[in-house]
Amino acid sequence: MKYALVKFRVHLLVQKPFVIYTDHASLRAATSSPHLSLRMARRLSFFAEYNFTVEYKPEKQNVLADALSRRPDYELAHLAYLETQLYELIGEAYTDDDDLTGLEEALNATDKAVDLTDRQRSRLHRYSEVEGLLYYQVDGGDKTRIVVPNDEDLRHRVLRLMTRRLAVIWGWRRRIRL
Repeated sequence: MKYALVKFRVHLLVQKPFVIYTDHASLRAATSSPHLSLRMARRLSFFAEYNFTVEYKPEKQNVLADALSRRPDYELAHLAYLETQLYELIGEAYTDDDDLTGLEEALNATDKAVDLTDRQRSRLHRYSEVEGLLYYQVDGGDKTRIVVPNDEDLRHRVLRLMTRRLAVIWGWRRRIRL
């Protein structure tokens, strides 16, 4: 609560009275109690500058606060490290996949005289190579997708990472909708 008040201090000091919704029932009592200990009075002196009321909202009804209070940068740093390792593994696995080796050669060749199937040749314009990784794009407006070699262990590892990421993302978004 203090962090939000400090962050939006400029906007909140000149505004009309506002309401803070919290799932801490004790905060509601602490801000309106006439009997405070010295420690509590010292802590609450910061809040005296603001014109607000605290309203209790049970956790199940206050799901937006849960999503907003999370710091996503911690998780992204962890995922970014995993992804860099995974990118290296994907790049190394291209050498073991004959189809993708041919695509890489065709993308890097200037004369385009690389042996490709008709299907690969017709879709060659959809592939690109950036920093040793192959990317696929369905059309010009579509996002590029990384091409994962035909290695079962590597594909399972990519799927595990993606489902873990989706579980995190869908978890808090689903709670907001409920």
